[in-house]
Amino acid sequence: MEEIKFRAWDKTWKKMGNVTQLDLPHNDRDFILMQYTGLKDNNDKKIYEGDILKHEFCYPGIGKVIYEAPSFRVIGDDNDIWLGHCAKNRRKVIGNIYENPELLKEKI
Repeated sequence: MEEIKFRAWDKTWKKMGNVTQLDLPHNDRDFILMQYTGLKDNNDKKIYEGDILKHEFCYPGIGKVIYEAPSFRVIGDDNDIWLGHCAKNRRKVIGNIYENPELLKEKI
């Protein structure tokens, strides 16, 4: 079983960072936590909530990864699929919604 991992977007410094410890009393308005999905892309890069994926499922697409209980989904302009249905060799992390929001407007 994959361990639970998080990363965080620092809204003040506009930087992404790994989370090594959680301090719950911290002001959560300064950071946005994103959970690791337990899956990797075709380059073995870990896929987190908020990542932007280029994928080829039933049709090619670009979408953002979101958590929707009990699993993760990829939501884009013309697609909405369960992340687990997108084969590892057919998905690639191309950015994230905080550092690369313009990618969501890109068409293949």
